[in-house]
Amino acid sequence: MQPDLFASDLYPRVPGSKGRGGTSRQAAEQVKPKAQYLRDKVLACLKAHGPMTTREICAAINEDYGSIQPRTSELSSTKRGNIPQIQDSGERRQERGRNVIVWRTV
Repeated sequence: MQPDLFASDLYPRVPGSKGRGGTSRQAAEQVKPKAQYLRDKVLACLKAHGPMTTREICAAINEDYGSIQPRTSELSSTKRGNIPQIQDSGERRQERGRNVIVWRTV
């Protein structure tokens, strides 16, 4: 029997979903083949350009917010003994009328 790749004990190494079905699961399944590639792009972008917000990363690597925001969560997660590769810099920038996290490499 195949392990459930969307079980919470595998996050953040694989894309997660909320619940066992529905659109969240479908989205996680669709991005799974590309998730590591996107995480690598986010990490390379931050290494090349320094601290950035998620939307700034999206603009720099020409990817949509919905694909990148979950990757920043995965890269910063400490769940299940994961060693984070990015972290909240403590800085905030205004975007769309809100203060948002500025990410940096660890």
